[in-house]
Amino acid sequence: MKDADALEQRLVFIKPVIVRQNLVVTLSHIIVLVKTADGVNKKAKHAYYKSILLLAGSMLEALTHLLLKAGMKSGQKLPYGDWECKEPKIIRKLNSNKDIVWCHRKRCRQKLTNITTCKNVNKMCKELSLITPSLFDECEKVREMRNRVHLMGLSTVVRTYKKEDAEYVLSVVVKVLDVLEKKAKS
Repeated sequence: MKDADALEQRLVFIKPVIVRQNLVVTLSHIIVLVKTADGVNKKAKHAYYKSILLLAGSMLEALTHLLLKAGMKSGQKLPYGDWECKEPKIIRKLNSNKDIVWCHRKRCRQKLTNITTCKNVNKMCKELSLITPSLFDECEKVREMRNRVHLMGLSTVVRTYKKEDAEYVLSVVVKVLDVLEKKAKS
């Protein structure tokens, strides 16, 4: 409990209390996994490192989401999204799958919800200069590493997760946490 209190004090700048407490719980789980991973056999280590990667990736997603919200609170507006076609009128039908149309085009600002994808959150953070291009690349690498949990999307068998993978993901979490803390204090 003492460790959890220390972690919560370290993250006190994160204002949504529930999010902060969930981050503390997740970080506590990661600490247990890190301490335990060194004492298990090689095959079991991979499972520990995969779990660390998934939990830390989840933390990173929450932190970039919070960073984007902080940017919005400081007056930044979300970037524009894709073009939307309103009131399309068919000018010519080319075939059963293709038409030439006339429409009113409009670009709306993107929206941030609790289900906005990690990829879009990362992209918006970069577009608003909340993270540097290099930190964006690191966040994207973590997102891709974490997405290896989606078994249907894998083109190869992923058997190993290394200590270096877990350390890398955690280092990116720390970088985004530092950026978020600076933003909160400004």
